[in-house]
Amino acid sequence: MDKRGIRMDIYAKEYSHSNDKNFPDRIYDIEPNNYGKGELPRRSRFYQSLLDTKLLPTGMPFQKLPEVFTIWILPYDPFDDDRMIYTVKNMVVENQEIIYNDGITKIFLFINGNKGGSIELKNMLLYFANTNTANAVDSELSDLQQMVSAIKQDDRERERYMHFVTYEEMISDAEVRGKIIGFITCCQSLNLSHDEILERLMQQFSFTPQQAEDYLREYQQ
Repeated sequence: MDKRGIRMDIYAKEYSHSNDKNFPDRIYDIEPNNYGKGELPRRSRFYQSLLDTKLLPTGMPFQKLPEVFTIWILPYDPFDDDRMIYTVKNMVVENQEIIYNDGITKIFLFINGNKGGSIELKNMLLYFANTNTANAVDSELSDLQQMVSAIKQDDRERERYMHFVTYEEMISDAEVRGKIIGFITCCQSLNLSHDEILERLMQQFSFTPQQAEDYLREYQQ
């Protein structure tokens, strides 16, 4: 995490309300990539095949395979068209209007691209390229910056965050921790005693005495 930009692999699953929880509807896999430009197409093909072998147990119907979106964040332009986003799908060469839906979508994001995309995407790519508070220009990036700062400053935080599976889980954890910090600060502003704050932490967040003590020791001012 000492480099200017962050490298964060993110793997997320999306389920419908009625779907079997063993089989997600969609998989999103985000991969920062510094490999050579010439290697990218075949590397993405190989990577896709590795994902598929993990998603379908032997004997299960192919309809159970989820849609897969692999998203590559690149410091170079993979197709030399100055776009910030390239979306690649398989097609029927002889008639490109025919829909060939094998459930695979590859998205290549060029950090310095100018065409296409949106201002939100541009902000995110700039933040990934140069990770600092100045580039955390919206609420989502601000939440992410708080996590990055915690990881950089604390080896325990780094270890804890590396065990998360999805970006959504990280955001949720950051929000909970923000509430805990705010709650402790509020209690201290009321001049409550150490024991009173512990009791209120246990009541508010259903903490054990040890959990409440740990949080108070970590965040007390």
